[in-house]
Formats: sequence, C-alpha cells, structure tokens
Amino acid sequence: ARLFDGESAALTLGWKRALGSGYSAIAVDDARVVTMFADGDADVLAAFDPASGEQMWRYRIADTYNGHDGSHDGPISTPLISGDRVYGLGAWGHLFAVDAKTGKEIWATHLVDDLGANKPHYGFTTSPLMADGMLVVEIGGDEDKMIGGIDPDNGELKWSAGDDKIEYHSPIVATIGGRRQVVAAGKDNAYGIDAATGQVLWSYKHEGDERAMGGFTIVPVPAGEDRLFLMNKIDSSVMLSVTKGGDGSEIEELWSSGAIKSSYVVPVYHDGLIYGMSNRIFTCLDAATGDIRWRSREPGDGFPTMVGEHLVIMTKPGSLHVAQASSEGYKELA
Repeated sequence: ARLFDGESAALTLGWKRALGSGYSAIAVDDARVVTMFADGDADVLAAFDPASGEQMWRYRIADTYNGHDGSHDGPISTPLISGDRVYGLGAWGHLFAVDAKTGKEIWATHLVDDLGANKPHYGFTTSPLMADGMLVVEIGGDEDKMIGGIDPDNGELKWSAGDDKIEYHSPIVATIGGRRQVVAAGKDNAYGIDAATGQVLWSYKHEGDERAMGGFTIVPVPAGEDRLFLMNKIDSSVMLSVTKGGDGSEIEELWSSGAIKSSYVVPVYHDGLIYGMSNRIFTCLDAATGDIRWRSREPGDGFPTMVGEHLVIMTKPGSLHVAQASSEGYKELA
C-alpha cells in the first residue's frame, strides 16, 4: 500500500473549484466527492464528479448557520458515504440521508426538535459514523442521550446511551479486547459502546479541560492493540489501555505527555508512532512511552492522514504534502 513507487514523486492539480464557507471535510468513493458548505443562501451538501469536479447534485440542508464569536459561516460536520446513501448533520441539528446518485432526500430528523439534544455553542459538529449496520451520532441530550444509534433506513432512534454532555466530539470505531465497538468521548467521560445494541461496555472519566481546545473536542485515536490516545487537555494528552478483565473492562492510564497539545488537529497512528500537531509544530511520538521522536516546523499547521505507508498533510493555508511515515524525522516526498 504505497502512494508512490520509487524515490521520485509528484503531485499535479487535476481540477479545482470554489465552494462556500464551512468546516466540513470531504468524503469520497469511486463515484463521487461530497462535502458541505454555505453557498450564500443556505447550508448545503453537494456531490462532485471525482474526475472532472463538475457538480452532480446539491441538497439544501437548512438556512445558513451564521458564524459567531470568531467562527465562520456554514456546516462543521463531515458527511458520510455508506452504500448508496450519503448521511450528514447540519450545524443547526438537521440529520439526514440522501440518495448518493441523485441527492434526493430519503429521510430527515432534527437532533434538537426530535431527539431532545442541546445545541453546542458553535453548532453541531459530530460526524456521523456507520458501525454494524447502525448510524451512530453523538446527540448530546439529557438522560442517557449523549450518543445514539439511528436506523439508517428511516432515521428512527434505536438506542441511546451515555449520561454526558457533548460539544465538538466525534465517535470512532475500534477493536478492543477482540471486540469491535464504537468509542466516543463526551465532556466528562469516554465510552466503549456496542453499536448494534447501545450496550455500554466501559466508561472512563477522562478529566479533560472544560474548554474547546481540550476536553470539548476529544476524538479518540486507536494507537496500538487495546490502546486509545486522547487529547484531553490544552497542555497534555493521555494514553489509555483498555483490556477485558474477568468482570468487564479494565482501564489504565499508561502515560500522560505534553508533547502533543494546544491544537484541534486529530493525530494519526501508524506502526508504533503517533503523528500530530503540537501548537503549529508537526510532532512524532513513541506510542509506547509518549517520548518525542522528532519535531518539525515543516509542513506547517495542518491535518495529517495515513495513506498506506505515507503521511498526507493538508495545511491550513492550503498546501498539500506527502511524507514518509518514519521515526527518523520529517521526510517530504511531494
């Protein structure tokens, strides 16, 4: 699984098109590229041809979510492509499914009006997840409605769990103790949940800062067998071990480190190493110990992902970088 073969590598621009304001990232499959943005009249979900960039369809989510207190206009969550549908969550709380080929609405519900959620100050941010046939969304309602399982066919709530508030958290899927599960954080706790039934398998009080850069934006990162990395404080992160004991799960804090901090960027894990932003410095940690392997001012503040053996980083100013995932330092290829 290599992005480039040999030593020579190049990135060339295939197409480019302007969109509106928003924080939504991009989802892609073989047939379409989808993202959400404010188009001047409304918040929308749109699909584009991967080869040409031509718009295929556009779906109106709701009136534009106007930025406030320093935020920009538009959606914040990232849409999900699953099978022949696209699922999305607007900043006001509109949760919906549309036909992936046409953009025609299949169902829509509302986290506040229909499910009793409390809108976070900057709007709904959680990115929906498909796990074991269930659409999983962090809801943020009262009385065990921190997270819910939604029937992907009709939008009905099948289960809810977690007595916690949510702000700007998103769930992930991980295999822990040989069991595939949803892992999600709220304002106070992290949970392992069976996606099909909503059974809480374990919970852990993460003691994160009550601030946006810290406990309000935790997205758990699987970081080795039965291990989870949480950016829970503005000035430090923690590594947890979650193992199956005789009467449930046993959770242990393995280490805490100030090496990755002061950033909203979700790190990535690969082959025993964690790569993430510490403020605006790209940083590599040993996942076993939390020790720094290297730090680099290149490529600048941005968002890493793994593609095979390579790091792909999109910086906030808009440059795209491919680097070798290595413990020896930042090694850019293109």
